[in-house]
Amino acid sequence: MKQIAMLLYPGFTPLDAIGPYHALSQFPGYEFSYVALEAGPISDGTSTTLIAQKSISELSKVDIAEILLSQGKIAVAPGHLYGASGSGFIRINFATSREIIDDAVMRIATVLNSL
Repeated sequence: MKQIAMLLYPGFTPLDAIGPYHALSQFPGYEFSYVALEAGPISDGTSTTLIAQKSISELSKVDIAEILLSQGKIAVAPGHLYGASGSGFIRINFATSREIIDDAVMRIATVLNSL
């Protein structure tokens, strides 16, 4: 079964977390889970608390690639797809304009800083 992971962090916007859950959890052959720095309850700071089923440390490299895609809208390839020496890395295609690369790097940094 393939995994879909959605990042939760303190102060998250409930609609941004619950909406994708309702849509993505219906896909056959996929398992949806919330992740956070540590597994357990995560509050939006007001009235909504969701449970992160996994901590970020439990994610595989494929999951990190999926988080970058879902949270940052950045498609990367898990390094292990390119051989054992690529394990623990991601691969990024730079065949585009400098403006797009700069934007992508900023979005990756935003996602990684929120982890």
